[in-house]
Amino acid sequence: MKKVTMVLGLVQYLNLVTEDETAPLREIVTEQNIRPNPPEVQDVIKFKLHEKVDAWFNEGWWEGVVSSVLSGFKYMVHFNSTNALWNLNMLG
Repeated sequence: MKKVTMVLGLVQYLNLVTEDETAPLREIVTEQNIRPNPPEVQDVIKFKLHEKVDAWFNEGWWEGVVSSVLSGFKYMVHFNSTNALWNLNMLG
């Protein structure tokens, strides 16, 4: 039998709060779910169909895939984790 070691971390969110809204939300997560802050955007980037993206949506960063390129900087993005499809403006 092989021994498996799991690395855990305590995360405190900047934009999510506890249910009673009195403090920042904290939770214990596995190492694979810990990501660094995204880099500062230097240039405007146009995304391509089926390109993987990280999108700020619903108070957090979510991994998704561009399912349709609309006009300007608008895209339909599919989020695999929730099976949701949203129309997003990637410039905010």
